[in-house]
Amino acid sequence: MVVIWCGPVSASNLANAQWQGEKPKIITLNSGPGGKVGSTAFEQLAAQYASSHGSPLRGALAAGKVDPNTSEPVVLGAFSAGWGLVEAILRVPEDRARVRAVGAFDAYYTGPGKGRKPGYSAFAELAANGQKAMVMTSSHIAGPTYPSSAASTDALMQPIGLGPIPLRSVPPAECELAAGRGALRWYVYKNRSTGAASHSQHATVLAPAFLPELVHGQIGTGGGADMLVVGLGAYVAGVELGWW
Repeated sequence: MVVIWCGPVSASNLANAQWQGEKPKIITLNSGPGGKVGSTAFEQLAAQYASSHGSPLRGALAAGKVDPNTSEPVVLGAFSAGWGLVEAILRVPEDRARVRAVGAFDAYYTGPGKGRKPGYSAFAELAANGQKAMVMTSSHIAGPTYPSSAASTDALMQPIGLGPIPLRSVPPAECELAAGRGALRWYVYKNRSTGAASHSQHATVLAPAFLPELVHGQIGTGGGADMLVVGLGAYVAGVELGWW
């Protein structure tokens, strides 16, 4: 098993992860060209990998000294701007087919129009149908020119149709919304009250909690299309009720 951990991250983020059996090979990719760490830098890194090795995934494996032709299952883990590399990998059908699971930890951001990213969208659909596994965690932190991960992910999930699942609080990250379908899970964590999850804790607290479950195939297959749909309407209602 190979885990690619990307974004403005550190290998130490996963030091306390509880792996069952043999620990996976972990490739840490924490910056793009010139040491830059924005999403554009990780998109540029993906382009370099595609140019030098034929695809973004093959290049990422080679960067971690893993044979690009390995038959080992691959799990992608991204934090923050690391979505730039993950999106590039998931856009390539051959790369997407080789990825068993994805964990996106406050790692899905769009432009103001909140258009759905094709790579993430394709993989989320597969996970919702139980063919892959995917966990996405979100905060309400937004930038001056882009919406929060929570708002962006809500737009991503709308066409899929998720249902309510149990909350998964991982102290000090307090979960306030949980939705899923098949092997797709989405959790929104508070970050506006004292002691709740900060942006960085999606990497330091939530990633080490969820990545082992993705590696060991423990993300359940419960839920289905007949469950109560959680989408923009529920999100807006949550805002009006003061949940957010």
